[in-house]
Amino acid sequence: MTRSTEVEATNPKESIPDGEVAELLAAIRTNISKVHHELSNPLSIICGNSELLITLAQLMELGDDIIQPLKDIELAGQQMADSMHKLIVLREMISRHQKGKKQ
Repeated sequence: MTRSTEVEATNPKESIPDGEVAELLAAIRTNISKVHHELSNPLSIICGNSELLITLAQLMELGDDIIQPLKDIELAGQQMADSMHKLIVLREMISRHQKGKKQ
């Protein structure tokens, strides 16, 4: 059990000290950046290659039984990219919160 859950379990009205909150937010922000970085390259490869394969399949007139699964991959890649953008927005919100607390 972590310190924050111990505090909640013993007295839900007791707040977590600002220093601990700042440390937690910094750790969350760092991990968001790491996850974004680790997923960006593979996602770019998936999106780029699916787009290329769709174009090639259309040029070769391979039909929807080949093209549709490729479009599904492309759509899933875009959905993942959108989710990753939300992570960056969250990271920036945390950063602004931390800067606001320092002032």
